[in-house]
Amino acid sequence: MIRTLAVCLTALLPALAAAERTVGSLDTPGYAQSLTLVEERVYVADGEGGLRIIDVTDPAFPRQIGAFDTP
Repeated sequence: MIRTLAVCLTALLPALAAAERTVGSLDTPGYAQSLTLVEERVYVADGEGGLRIIDVTDPAFPRQIGAFDTP
C-alpha cells in the first residue's frame, strides 16, 4: 500500500527530495504502481484500489477527491 504521499511526491519533486522530510501523508487501499502529477492533482494507479485522485493544493494535508474502480 502507499503509506505516504510525500514519499511518492519525493520522486516527482526534486525540492522535496533534497529536503528529505515528510510534508503530508495519505493512505490508500491499494499499492501505488504509477503516479502522475498535474498541477495540484496526483493521479495514482493504485493496483486493486483502482485510480485515486489526490488534491495536493495544501501538501501538508493531501485529500482524496475522487476514485474509480478499474478492472
